[in-house]
Amino acid sequence: AYEYVPGSVNIRVVYVDSAATGGGGSSWEHAYTTLDSALLDAMSGDQVWIANGTYYPSIGGGASDSATFLVPSGVELYGGFVGGEANLFDRNPALNPPAILSGEIGSAGSTDNCWHVLTIGDASDSCVIDGCIVTGGYADGDPAGASSRGAGIYIAGGKHVLRGLTVDGNWAKSAGGGIYSTGGNISLEDVHASGNAAERGMGGALYFNGDSLFLQRTR
Repeated sequence: AYEYVPGSVNIRVVYVDSAATGGGGSSWEHAYTTLDSALLDAMSGDQVWIANGTYYPSIGGGASDSATFLVPSGVELYGGFVGGEANLFDRNPALNPPAILSGEIGSAGSTDNCWHVLTIGDASDSCVIDGCIVTGGYADGDPAGASSRGAGIYIAGGKHVLRGLTVDGNWAKSAGGGIYSTGGNISLEDVHASGNAAERGMGGALYFNGDSLFLQRTR
């Protein structure tokens, strides 16, 4: 699943397209059809290119509420592709439908959705999440634990960039309905958060308890 990125030094691209026929992620033609498969394959320094479509997590829990998209240390995720682009700058996230990362893994309704749609652990290398919609997380677990925080995106430390995201319709029992970050350095650029809630009132859109937080064109 290696693809050279022009102008880069040994950057590996892993391709994801829910409409593809399936393969090892080495090209759009042979793209993975699930984001889970791409994340299991990706390593630090890799880019994951995601074509428009809706993707549901299963890593860590199958169809249970502990399922999540677990982003490996140093991996960069980019949505906003239609499929077929040869370069990162060929995509147009402003015009192309973004990739939708959805926590709606159970029956209709939110109460059996996953606790965290997307999870970034205490990564040693910086991660980038760019050009996606993150929606449908429902963190209704133990009020004293992580499962009640960060329904959209849960970050457990490290230095990461969230860019060009819409974080919408996520709910947490304790804190950080949209985004929860503890520790580390986080940059939010062109992030739109709406319709998120935290039952206990600690950051419906964002809860941050770390070293530094950079906000640019974020609302």
